[in-house]
Amino acid sequence: MRQPSDSIVPSASQNKEEQQQTSVPNSWELTKGLILHDWQQRCIDARFENRKRGVIKVVTGAGKTILALGIAERLQLDDRELSVAIVVPTTILLHQWRSVLGRHSNLPPTAFGLLGGGHNDELGGGIRVLICVLNSASKKLPAIVEKAGVADTLLLTSSGELTHALSIVLQGTAVISPLTFGDGVRCVGGFLRRLYIHNASNGTLTVPQAGDLSISAESAALFDPIASGSTRYYQVYYRDPDATFCPAPQGNTFNISNGVAVTWAQ
Repeated sequence: MRQPSDSIVPSASQNKEEQQQTSVPNSWELTKGLILHDWQQRCIDARFENRKRGVIKVVTGAGKTILALGIAERLQLDDRELSVAIVVPTTILLHQWRSVLGRHSNLPPTAFGLLGGGHNDELGGGIRVLICVLNSASKKLPAIVEKAGVADTLLLTSSGELTHALSIVLQGTAVISPLTFGDGVRCVGGFLRRLYIHNASNGTLTVPQAGDLSISAESAALFDPIASGSTRYYQVYYRDPDATFCPAPQGNTFNISNGVAVTWAQ
């Protein structure tokens, strides 16, 4: 049967081109047409030399967006199934990030999603990069991450310790009245578990480390499974052999970090 004269039947080459425009490439390019500054490349190298962890402080306008894209681009080399959530404080930055990604990446437009500012996209269904406004992310992102099957990537970081201080990560189920603990104050209590024991690196500890279970898996292995919607509290105590750190009466030979509360979505 002949097609009507006003019908257009896509050719095989057209179908292939459309598929290429919507499929996510195996290898991401997020900095096309850009040349990273030396300091940006050094930051990226240092982050990966430190087991993909660290805190980067950059002044306004110096190139944080491009630096972050360079880190994500390199991460995807190791994880071809990488999904990325970018959290920004305002809708202006939401659209700015989307514009930069559109200009400098080889990902199709369908790979980008927006959350906040009237948008309600989710990871999955072809969306691999989700750009979120902070207010919307705080309410919706944990459930989105869980639904997409990329949850439980929480990292805890304690800084300001001695260079190679032996450190113990505490998890508790409750907040208690401040209790003198070494040279600091412990406020984590309830059902206590020691999740990890590691030495700090240059005064900073980040967990879990290579070979460790994830935080929720380690908690479950220690007979404290974390139910959806429940909250856990964390502090790190570490060796500090200077007993004269505190004024008279002199203190002890260990100290403790600030605490943090985490409400789990899984």
